[in-house]
Amino acid sequence: MNKKTLILTTTLATALLFGNCFGDDIPEGYWSLDQATEVLNKTRTVVLDPDVSSLSQAEKSVAAKLTQVGEIFNRIYQHSLHPQALESLQNLLV
Repeated sequence: MNKKTLILTTTLATALLFGNCFGDDIPEGYWSLDQATEVLNKTRTVVLDPDVSSLSQAEKSVAAKLTQVGEIFNRIYQHSLHPQALESLQNLLV
C-alpha cells in the first residue's frame, strides 16, 4: 500500500471511529456515518509491488509507463464507483 493510500485509509477509518464516539454532530453537507460506511464497505485495495531489480533499464521504463496507465484506469474506476470520489480524494489530499 503506498503512503497516500495508507494515509487516506487511516484518515477515513479514524473519522468513522470518532464519528461513533462523538455522535451525529456533522456539519451540513457532510455525509452521515451510514453513508460513509456504505462507500467504505465497497472499497477494495489491491497492492502490486513486485521486485523489479532484475529488469533492464528499458524494462523499468516500460513498467513506469504501465504504472502511469494503471493510475489513469484507477481514477476511471474510482469515478465509476461514485461520481464524487475523485473530488473527495483531491479535497482530502490538499
